[in-house]
Amino acid sequence: MKLRMIWSIFWRLAVTTIVLSISFAIGSQFIVGDATSSNTGGSFDTQGLTPIGLVAIISVQAIIFSLFVYQSTWTGWKMVFCYFFVHFFVSTVLPQMDTWFFAGAFPSGLALQVVWMGLITAMLFSPMVVLIWRRIKATQVDGQKPQAVIPWFGVGLVFPTVYLVIYFLFGYFMAWQVEELRFFYSGSVEKLPFFMHLEDIARTNPGLFAVQLFRGVLWSLLGWLIVITTQGGHLRKALLVAAIFTVPVTLLLMPNPYMPEPVRMAHFWETLVSNLIFGFVLGWFLERLLQK
Repeated sequence: MKLRMIWSIFWRLAVTTIVLSISFAIGSQFIVGDATSSNTGGSFDTQGLTPIGLVAIISVQAIIFSLFVYQSTWTGWKMVFCYFFVHFFVSTVLPQMDTWFFAGAFPSGLALQVVWMGLITAMLFSPMVVLIWRRIKATQVDGQKPQAVIPWFGVGLVFPTVYLVIYFLFGYFMAWQVEELRFFYSGSVEKLPFFMHLEDIARTNPGLFAVQLFRGVLWSLLGWLIVITTQGGHLRKALLVAAIFTVPVTLLLMPNPYMPEPVRMAHFWETLVSNLIFGFVLGWFLERLLQK
C-alpha cells in the first residue's frame, strides 16, 4: 500500500511538471516585440541554462504548487479559481510590481507582457493541477471548516508594515551591497549608510514606500487565502506559505537578458531569505489569529 502511494505521488508530480512546462512554454509566446531584446541583444529564452536546470526549476515549482492543492480543503471550480488567484499573483503580479516601478531599468513594455505570459500560464495550468491531484470533483474534504473572516487589522496594516521593514532591510543589507546592482538601478556605485539611503529614497522615489506597503497587503491576503483553504497546524501552514512565497524566486535562477548575473543572483538571495521569513511569520500568526 505504501509503495502504491509513493508511485501515485511520483507520477502525479511528473505529470504536473510536464503540464506546467507546457503551460509556461505557451505563455512565454506572449513575450514579443521590444521586450524581447536588451541592450546586449538578448532574447527571452533560457540561454545559459541546461535542460536539467530548467527541469529542476519547474519541478520545484510543481512540487510546491502540488502541496498547496493536495492539502487544500476546497474542491471543484472553487479550488480552481482559488489556485488561479494564488498562482497568478504569486508568480506574476507581485514580482512585476517592482519591474513596473523600476521601469527605466528594463525594456519598454516588459512588465505588461510578462503579466500576459503569467495570466495565460495560470489559466492553462489551474484546472489541470486541480484535476491531476483529484480535487476537481466538488466533494467534502476531511478537515474542511467554514471560511474565516479576514483579520483586516493584521492583513491591512500590521503584516504589510512587517513586509515593508523586511523589504528594505534585506534589500539594503543583502542586495544593495552588490556594486553592479547599485549601478543597474541608480547609475551610480555610491553606497549611503542605511538611514541616509532611506532618506534618499524618500526624497527621490517616495512612491516606493506606498508600492511596497500595498504589496505587503496583497502578500498578506494571499497568505490568508492559503491558510484558510488548507489543512494542518501552525507549523505546517507556516512552512507552506513560506514555500509558496518562494516560487517567484526560482525564476531568478534562469539566465535572462534583462539583468546581469550579479544583479540577478543578488536579487535571488535577497528575495529567497526575505520571502521565506515573511511567509513563515505570516502563515504562523495568521493561523493563530484565525483560531481565536
